[in-house]
Amino acid sequence: MASIFPGSSARENVAVPLPDLGPTDLYGPMAAGEAALVVVRAPIARFLVLEPAARKGVDPEAIHDMRVSGRRIRTAIRVFRGVIPEWAENLRTELRWMGSVLGDVRDLDVQRSRLWESGEDIEAADRAVLHALDDAFVARRKPAHAALIESLDSTRFERLRTELVGFAREPGLSSAEAQRPIAELAPTLVTPRYRSMRRAGSSLGADSSPAKLHAFRIRCKRVRYVIEFVAPLYGEPAESLTRRLIRLQDLLGDLHDAELGELRLRELAKNPDTELPPNAPFVLGRLSERSARRARKLRRRFPKAFIATRGRRWKDMKRAMAEPAG
Repeated sequence: MASIFPGSSARENVAVPLPDLGPTDLYGPMAAGEAALVVVRAPIARFLVLEPAARKGVDPEAIHDMRVSGRRIRTAIRVFRGVIPEWAENLRTELRWMGSVLGDVRDLDVQRSRLWESGEDIEAADRAVLHALDDAFVARRKPAHAALIESLDSTRFERLRTELVGFAREPGLSSAEAQRPIAELAPTLVTPRYRSMRRAGSSLGADSSPAKLHAFRIRCKRVRYVIEFVAPLYGEPAESLTRRLIRLQDLLGDLHDAELGELRLRELAKNPDTELPPNAPFVLGRLSERSARRARKLRRRFPKAFIATRGRRWKDMKRAMAEPAG
């Protein structure tokens, strides 16, 4: 998403070095318990290093990336349950809390971006409506970002930060399951989740409800994360399948935004604190029609995007998982 804040860079945070939490290379004979720690180190480092940029609040991508990093950690803890310390399960609760706080800001950033994208060719005489709506989004974002800073300043977040570092540097478990080679465990992590996703997607179509398609998008995202966790073992087959899952996930995300965007705008317009020009109903009608037209187009593309995650690419992935991994 392009920056919507004057003077900001969409990737201003990438130059910050990541903290060293331990080895990050994954290889087949590695014990599953150690592999789980390898998997979580990069997103934990990313989550921690993005805190200053999230506090600053200028770069919307920093808030997004911090939220995504937290989501990846949560997924890894769930996926590797049984080969990581039991106490790490509590991190999922704390990361869900922080993800919700970050999400309150992120959702408003997305709505602002979509507003200007959908109204990019609105006539100059009608652009005052866009500015008024944008001002309303900004007014809502300020307390949301203030709540984020308050959360980051809390002892709860300080404890989360400390526990994440401790988790990343935790010695691997000595249980039999944790000592299994990750190449042996990985197919059992990927295959059932992928097949469950495929069954769910097979029951959906272009006319499925927004709620069902959104839930399927979340399922696709989790499957994609699991494949990315073990992708270093399988190379191109994993990367190819991941690319198709990303395209499907992005399509469903755009569809979700298109179908909810018009509703959010109308809710905002009805708020008595939102001051809009007299021509607002006309402009909102145009934006609504554009959102509906885009949603119809995306729905027509869904079946083909889903099919692209099946067939040869999944067969290649299964073949790669069946071969000895180095």
